[in-house]
Amino acid sequence: MAPRFKTYNIATQELAALAFAAQRVNGTLHKDPSYFDVEKDAVVEVTPNKVLMRDSFAIEPGVAPRLVVTDEDRTKAEAAVSAIQQDVMLKQLSGARVNDFIHSMVTLFEQETCTARDCGMMAFLPRTYESLVKVEAVKETVRDFSAASRFLGTSVGTKILIDFEMISNRYLQQFNCYSVFGHDGKGNLVQFLTAHQHLVQSGSISGKIKRLENSRYHNGAEVTELNFVKKAGSMIFVKVV
Repeated sequence: MAPRFKTYNIATQELAALAFAAQRVNGTLHKDPSYFDVEKDAVVEVTPNKVLMRDSFAIEPGVAPRLVVTDEDRTKAEAAVSAIQQDVMLKQLSGARVNDFIHSMVTLFEQETCTARDCGMMAFLPRTYESLVKVEAVKETVRDFSAASRFLGTSVGTKILIDFEMISNRYLQQFNCYSVFGHDGKGNLVQFLTAHQHLVQSGSISGKIKRLENSRYHNGAEVTELNFVKKAGSMIFVKVV
């Protein structure tokens, strides 16, 4: 009995390049066929990246592919695959945990060929690589500040005012707040939690010292943790110099 569906194969590296081509065409990663555009205040229909990828090789002869891969797409794909594989290898050597999704993606890289069912995971390659590059950039920035960072004040509860420059932030879903990390403009590392999105940016802020610690997450650097953080100007504080 003939198979119900025909299987189309594609070289894994070429599917990776298609992921970057889809990202280039769509401008971002679209997982669903529609999304709500806040600026337009309307639902916008799109072609998901994985569909663009699938319809560029899982097609009958004579049918035009939806995407045309460029040399730049292939260069980006090669760099992304290599960087993610290296990151996973270093984590495994150091005993650090590799999440299941990244582990599955690296397993996919090890295949010689892929099929249409692999488009969904490979479509995340550009976003995964972008996240990795951002994380590495943050680590490099923190390394630059780690040795010289000093505590802002000496006692918990001290009220301070600083010109905060954000390095990174991440949303903590379990606590419904943001973890914000940066420095005071003089290289002294600062972190705080906030539920207010308008505080997740650089700018003058005020707050109280919650904790002074040598952070094991930042090469033992002196990090000042704040609470009761507000935009500067709402209260009068003594600026730490």
